[in-house]
Amino acid sequence: MDRDCLRDEAQALTQVEQQWAGFDAHRRDTCAQETRIGGPPSYVALLTCLQM
Repeated sequence: MDRDCLRDEAQALTQVEQQWAGFDAHRRDTCAQETRIGGPPSYVALLTCLQM
């Protein structure tokens, strides 16, 4: 991963940690499972899914 990707992942992790409790439990579970499909999980993908 390059620095920009690492920075984006770190920022997304911070946002997920801050907002996690505010998302519906079913949405959290669904998004967490979806972001594990097809490769390593991504906090950017998780945050995007949660915000949709």
